[in-house]
Amino acid sequence: MTQAVFLSYASQDADAARRICDMLRATGLEVWFDQSELRGGDAWDASIRKQIKECTLFVPIISASTDARSEGYFRLEWKLAVDRSHLMADDQTFFVPAILGEISEPAARVPDAFRSRQWSRLRDDKSVAAFAERIAKLVDSLASSSTNALGTGPPLDRSPQGTQRIAGPTSAGTPTRTALRSMTGYKLATTVGAVAIISLGGYYVTQSKTTTSPSSGTSTDASKSAAINPLSIMVMPFANQTGDEEKAYIADALTSSITSDLPRIRDAFIVPAATAFSLADKKLTVPQLGKEAAVRFVLTGSVTGDKEKLRINAVLSDTQTGAQLWTQNFDGKQSDLFALQDQVTTRIGNTIGPQMIIVAARESEKRANKPQVADLLMRASALGLNQQSLSNHQAMEALYRETLALEPNNLTAKIGLAISLSFQAINFARQLKLDRPARIALAKQATDLAQEVLRADPTSGEVYLCIGIFANLTGDLEGAVQAGRRLVELQPKNSAAYSVLGHWLFDIGEMQQAKVVLEKSLQFAPPARRPAETYGHLARIAFVLDRADEAITLAQQSIDANPRFGYSHETLALAYARRGDLVRARKAAAEAVRLFPNLQLNIKNSTPWPGKEAAYRKYIETQYLPAWRLAGLPE
Repeated sequence: MTQAVFLSYASQDADAARRICDMLRATGLEVWFDQSELRGGDAWDASIRKQIKECTLFVPIISASTDARSEGYFRLEWKLAVDRSHLMADDQTFFVPAILGEISEPAARVPDAFRSRQWSRLRDDKSVAAFAERIAKLVDSLASSSTNALGTGPPLDRSPQGTQRIAGPTSAGTPTRTALRSMTGYKLATTVGAVAIISLGGYYVTQSKTTTSPSSGTSTDASKSAAINPLSIMVMPFANQTGDEEKAYIADALTSSITSDLPRIRDAFIVPAATAFSLADKKLTVPQLGKEAAVRFVLTGSVTGDKEKLRINAVLSDTQTGAQLWTQNFDGKQSDLFALQDQVTTRIGNTIGPQMIIVAARESEKRANKPQVADLLMRASALGLNQQSLSNHQAMEALYRETLALEPNNLTAKIGLAISLSFQAINFARQLKLDRPARIALAKQATDLAQEVLRADPTSGEVYLCIGIFANLTGDLEGAVQAGRRLVELQPKNSAAYSVLGHWLFDIGEMQQAKVVLEKSLQFAPPARRPAETYGHLARIAFVLDRADEAITLAQQSIDANPRFGYSHETLALAYARRGDLVRARKAAAEAVRLFPNLQLNIKNSTPWPGKEAAYRKYIETQYLPAWRLAGLPE
């Protein structure tokens, strides 16, 4: 039996369950917590049965959601746990029920076995922290009893770590991403009437064990360096600098949350939290931490504040040079702790991935004369962070094709190639001198690759970009939106996923939905990297909704982020014209034409909003055309 806690919950309570999991892990507990939506099936059933059979404590989360559902996978988990409890002594602690909300214990729809135990009502972060400490003490107590009874080994050494609960089976010969961890990030940019997405391809080098020389007893620095995964990172425990020891749990929960979230950076190797906590008291320098843990990057941080406000500081450092690559402060209210934790965790995950890729890619360039798969993918990843250009995409295409020549089933290369081809079809057709059939044919190549990837890995959200682009090009606007929604489902914290969905919602005339989705994209984007394109689309939505002042503000934010984004200069001209400020309107129009000399009115080839043709015509005739002409934009 492992010293692990099994957390069982209804899918509607996933956010609350995640926070409880983070608090539990912050105390050093191992928690089995399924963060996947892919429940069901033989593999899932076998994993669940094994974990419930082996866990130390079973924590059912009881809520209005569980009460409302007569069926659900959580009820199967409850049944399996009750079946196991029948083999236990009556005084054995196994169930530790937790309640969310104002559920009546006597009326709750739960197994009778749960009612014989003390329930914990979780109302706020303090009650969750107290619950986590109670669980930790229970696990230690049970472990101590077990150890004493067996008469073996020292007391339990409990260090914080998190083990994801369901791992799918693998087999030899299965297509790979050259990676054991394969969550994907990508950069998205939009141009006039088009969507552009760049994949940050994958890279993984299995850490090799360094051997020690019988004579020296130590490995060389060179062999240690070669063993370090260039995309490896360790999150050190955040320092509690609030002056209040009772708030130490905040720093620990934050450390655990960030560590649990970082695996979504494609192909990154995340050092277990247990290792980080074990090194915390050694007071090592950043380079020393790198050598001790065989890790390339270290994230450190601190929590400061008073009774009402908190400030969280995070720093990403390179262990080989000791240099700080990135640092940022996050401010929030003590009363809204969970929201602040989510904000910090998401922003850090979305920001440091590109920083790590850039540094690792520079080293990969030094090995360019050795065309190994990992090096090829790393160089393609770095190109994906550059400003878009046709030459950039063609270079990425060549690297991905070279990778596939060496490793035909590499999914990372197939994904990268598919996205690069999609971009060339939708953003660079004029430079490539592609007519419409040729553009569609190129996008079809990308979609075929995307389908190959999905057959091997149905969770590859990024390929839905290619599927959506093909649908958009062929006039299936609803199909593009469906692809965008699936992308967001699979990558719910990816800023670019929301950006592309917002663009496609705009194309079908769903302005309010598009606005909400694009604002969510900004929420997940690091402040320094919020794309001009997203502000640009929000500005155009404001114009469509006849909110000229809001459109001007958003268009200017877009231009501030990227002065060469002509679409926003065009929107700015339209909004000023709508407001009657013709001097500023014509100045903005002149800049749009300077950036895009071939800019002209092209209503005939535009696609009306499906099912909203009358509203589309009204918008064109009463807002768009009059503003276009008043601004002096070319017809």
